[in-house]
Amino acid sequence: MSAANPTDTTLDTDVAAAREPVERLAADGSQVAYTTGQWCEILDRSSAVVTRLSGCSRGTDSIVRTFGPAFAGGALAWSSESSFMGGDCWVAATATVDVPAFKPISFPGVGTLLRSVPLTALVGRGDLLVFSTWGPCPIFYTPTSACAHAPKTKGTLWRLDGTNAVQITSSGGALTPLAVDAARILVDHEDGTLALMRPDGTTSLSISVDTNDFVDAALQGADVVVLNNDSIADYDAEDGTRLHNWPLPSGTRQLAGVANGVAAYVSGTDIHLVRLADGKDTTISAEAGPVFAALDAAGLYYSYTVADKRYPGRVAFVPSTGLPLR
Repeated sequence: MSAANPTDTTLDTDVAAAREPVERLAADGSQVAYTTGQWCEILDRSSAVVTRLSGCSRGTDSIVRTFGPAFAGGALAWSSESSFMGGDCWVAATATVDVPAFKPISFPGVGTLLRSVPLTALVGRGDLLVFSTWGPCPIFYTPTSACAHAPKTKGTLWRLDGTNAVQITSSGGALTPLAVDAARILVDHEDGTLALMRPDGTTSLSISVDTNDFVDAALQGADVVVLNNDSIADYDAEDGTRLHNWPLPSGTRQLAGVANGVAAYVSGTDIHLVRLADGKDTTISAEAGPVFAALDAAGLYYSYTVADKRYPGRVAFVPSTGLPLR
């Protein structure tokens, strides 16, 4: 029997309509993975096929919390945490478009269970999917403890090989991956240093950021984009030179990626596209939130909610040639 779960998501041109609002989004070329409160789906635009997976839902209740997903090369990965016998139990899992039944990710020496070892940062693109662990630290079972708010220690960066976690490198501090592109990993040491790492763990470039101002960063081609509280900066991915620093209006925003010289961020129900060469900002407005977006070389994927009781969730795609860049 097929391991796939039946889907009731419908497709209309470049918009998918789902039975539930979309909560997270990750894209890789012609495919996009998204999650709701009950399931994950992978939409392949090239074949117009939707594959549903279970076990990787949003999980915001007090029993199980999930993080991710990361999506690359047809493989999806996520982590989950639950409290058991006075501690945090972390498990990471993966599934593919071809084999949608999820399987636990195995770690050297500890198998599939990572008790009290947090795993929340997962990113991927192409054929490289990476994530990090640190601690141990019971960050959720005792949210008021000093451990929950202390700087990360004993960080380890991993890559996914099938269902196995393969260690890339380790550190006494944080190794939080933010983005992946062309066999390069953008890592945040969370001490004011961003690093471009190779899959063998060596560093090719370091960029200094202000920890009091820094929000997020993304990588694609020749650009490392840094989102700060009041600006968005573009750095040369070869030598680390800051090429541009464009001011932004006040407000809360989330970085949604960079591709082909354009950076994207979400603010409320608006998706902003910033042309890095001249700072020109154009906006795509969604009907209602929550809004999530992922800018890929192929184009922009974004999710939003509509006033449709049967199909409130939407996932839309705008090809790179159709982005409203004036």
